[in-house]
Amino acid sequence: MSGTAQDGVLRTRPSSTPRVKRRWLPLAVIAAPFLLLYALITALQWGHDRHLDGLADRFLSHPLPPETSFADDEVQASVGLRGNSNHCDYRLRFNLRTKLPVDRVVRHYEAANLGAEGTGVSVIVWTPSKAPPFPLTFDDDRLIIVEIQDNNHDPGWDPRCH
Repeated sequence: MSGTAQDGVLRTRPSSTPRVKRRWLPLAVIAAPFLLLYALITALQWGHDRHLDGLADRFLSHPLPPETSFADDEVQASVGLRGNSNHCDYRLRFNLRTKLPVDRVVRHYEAANLGAEGTGVSVIVWTPSKAPPFPLTFDDDRLIIVEIQDNNHDPGWDPRCH
């Protein structure tokens, strides 16, 4: 605390706190609407994110087809509009190593009825090009990419689905 001594009495200068408060007030007033808009948009996405997480949990905990294993720990998941109408689509992608034919893997996942509303899903399987996989493997397993699509859900107010 700084002050001056006159007549043996220490007098203090008024605190600068009101100035600091006045500096932050206009900034807070300007930032508040943007922060509220961000919170609103994020809250609108939580419902679909919850459904997508549930879909991923159901598929990843579902037993794998025989002679099949996960190729890695990466799972890609997205919510969005695919196509040209007003709906929301969920998509999962993961890599498997299998000795089975592709159509058997597709049937295994289509028969599971693990969609977000207990319905079936669309299953698409890709096989990479003939280039050798990295790291090189010397067994009969081959890498496949499995994409699960659960389509046509109510978009609500989620901006990703409009």
